[in-house]
Amino acid sequence: MIDIILDLFGGDNDPNVLVKSAVRALETFEDITLTFVGDENVINSGLDCCNEHRDRINVVNANAVLTNNDNPVLAATKAKDYSINKAIETLKNSGDKSCMISVGNTGALLMLSMIEIGLLPNSTKPALASIFPCYNGGFVCMLDCGANLEPTDKDLVNFAKLGSDYKKPDAVTVID
Repeated sequence: MIDIILDLFGGDNDPNVLVKSAVRALETFEDITLTFVGDENVINSGLDCCNEHRDRINVVNANAVLTNNDNPVLAATKAKDYSINKAIETLKNSGDKSCMISVGNTGALLMLSMIEIGLLPNSTKPALASIFPCYNGGFVCMLDCGANLEPTDKDLVNFAKLGSDYKKPDAVTVID
């Protein structure tokens, strides 16, 4: 089973819409579980329609939301009850068959990931990855995506290595 941890708070859209969209994935893929992180009352109201797959859904309560307009440093220095903090903590404490999706503050996500999970050896910066499907049925992994305004030559080599490792068949599970 692959556990997908979802921080659906802090983005521009209603979390209930995102909850319902994520639940549709349970109907398609039998090898996933979902862990929603955020205000459990909001999440549970979005799950009212979904009793069929409830055994594959977990909810982690978080009482605060760091918005995209907030300073990312708040997530590392102030209240630790932000949904993004709890989602990264959940990811850190979960197994190798986990991944995380966040619609929240990208700066906070990168900073907290570095602090809580850490970087790979010899890496100096995190890189955002974007996956694009190709016409031939494969995919392209693009790293950094403009997140680093002044990458060094070492950063670029590290990003290339990360992308290459990501594309290895045994390094990632791609859901077709």
